[in-house]
Amino acid sequence: MSGDRFGLARKYFRLEESIKESQQRLRIMRKKFYSQSMHTRTEEFGAGVLVTVGFRQEKEVVLFVDCLANIQRGIEVKEKKLRYFNDYLQSLTPGQREYLFKRYRRGLKMPAREDVETALNEEINEIEDAIQFMYGFNPEPREYDATGNAKANFQEMLMVLGVK
Repeated sequence: MSGDRFGLARKYFRLEESIKESQQRLRIMRKKFYSQSMHTRTEEFGAGVLVTVGFRQEKEVVLFVDCLANIQRGIEVKEKKLRYFNDYLQSLTPGQREYLFKRYRRGLKMPAREDVETALNEEINEIEDAIQFMYGFNPEPREYDATGNAKANFQEMLMVLGVK
């Protein structure tokens, strides 16, 4: 499995931690925003120069709400990915699931099982495509791997193109 595929698989096995980190970031942003002074005040600037400083609602509130919305949307996307990924993991045999957890969750060096790796990669690609369609993004084009049986590859290309 190539490095980027391996990294993506590791990210999927760490989605729960990523969701918790995003939720923590959300709590910190809220705490920081609401702990700042929102009153107009006078501050000393330089050598005895007094400057009036005020909370700029039109700027600060809009930025804050946009940041919150982006983080919340990211959490929502990650939760959907996690749900679909967990459904996939439940469909695997215990041996396949154990192999994937050891390899991607614990980071153990193990002999590659191409059938399990290929199925995992295909499932992650499907989840990524589904999420991108749900949120109105166009999926990224992927390279087509034309190795192995020529007839099977031709049939797969027909399916990809929607001809069959």
